[in-house]
This record gives sequence, C-alpha cells and structure tokens, in this order.
Amino acid sequence: PGQLKFEILKLRINLSEMVRKQSETTRKRSGMVRKRPDTVRNCPKTIRNPPKPSETVRKRSRIDPKSSKQLECFIHREIERGIPSQHILLAGFSQGGVIALKTGTRFDQRLAGILALSTYLHDFTGTQADMHDANLAIPVMMAHGTQDPMIPVMRAATSRENLIRLGYDVRWFDYPMGHQVCLEEIKQIANFFGEVLPE
Repeated sequence: PGQLKFEILKLRINLSEMVRKQSETTRKRSGMVRKRPDTVRNCPKTIRNPPKPSETVRKRSRIDPKSSKQLECFIHREIERGIPSQHILLAGFSQGGVIALKTGTRFDQRLAGILALSTYLHDFTGTQADMHDANLAIPVMMAHGTQDPMIPVMRAATSRENLIRLGYDVRWFDYPMGHQVCLEEIKQIANFFGEVLPE
C-alpha cells in the first residue's frame, strides 16, 4: 500500500509538471508570456481593444494533439511498471483539464476517474465519435468558479451536460471565485480521491 501511494503521488506530480510545461507553451504561442521590464519601456500604458474572455478561450481552444498522446504514453508506461489502470486518476486545471478529459474519455483501459478543474470539454462531436467503452460512466469531478473570466462557467456547465449525455458519472461543484482554486474545493477533491482511489 505504501509503494502504491508513492507511485500514485509520483504520477500526479509528473502529470502536473506535464500540464505546467504545456501551459507555458500555450502562453508563449498566444503571446501571453510577460516580458521583462527592460524590454517593455516603450510600450503604451494602455492596451487598445484588449481581448475579451471569450476570445481568450477561442485562442486556448487550439489543443496540441501531442499533449494527449504524451499523456497516453505516460499512463501506459506506469501500467507496464505494475500500476493497475484502475488506480490511475487523471487530473488537470484549465488547459490541463482539457487534456485530462480528452485523454480519459478515449483511453482503452479503465481508469479510476477524472478531475477537471476550471475547464471544459473540447470538441463534443469528436469525443462522441472517439470515446472508448472502457471508461464509459467513469467518475468525473468538475469544479468551476462562477466568476471565472477566462473560461465562463456556462461553458463548463455545457460541458457537464454533454458529458452526462455521453454517459459519464459527473459530479459538479461551483464556487464564488475566479479562475482559481479555493479551500472548499480542495476538501471536495480529497473526498473524491477517497471515493474513487483504492486505500
């Protein structure tokens, strides 16, 4: 049991690192990386026509297919090392959640569940066509901020309904916050882990 918990923890850490690197790549491609102060001295103090939140979401909707493939390879490697697929839970925040949902619904072996925070289901039609029966009705926890300026809560709620339509066991939680995580949410995440992961 101790070794299993260690492996699960290591898997989560590695997945978080993968998501962090993907997020950095996404920000660089969309021009969202902050420049150093000495390189922006001549920049105007105000930004004309700033992008709307919905425009930001559209830019972030361009999901790199390599991310999901890399995650699939990582999961298969852990399975080959002796971790049962039913002991693996995919978790992601924002774009990481998009990747977790895309990979988890298509993976060919049963997983423990999916944790999708402040995120949405990308490409409902594609998910419907490519979803794998191995993870039909898999537990999915979705949590979102009702004041999220990056990904509107209605987009997440639509994703929730679409996942339910596809047969997934979705647990939904919303909180009065922005694009972030709160203490109540963390407590609910702990409950979800306790429910779907083995002792």
